Amino acid sequence: MKSYEQEGEAITFKDSDFDDFLGDIDQWLDNQNKRKTLGSVAFIGRGKNDAV
Repeated sequence: MKSYEQEGEAITFKDSDFDDFLGDIDQWLDNQNKRKTLGSVAFIGRGKNDAV
């Protein structure tokens, strides 16, 4: 059994309550560790030293 209490409210649940969701939790955790990117950007144009 696990229990949690905060500000007078107590919650108690069995250790196995989340067993059905372990696959989903592991998948979510794996996705959080992956680097997310949409690509890169390059700026092309005049710099401050270029003549107009």
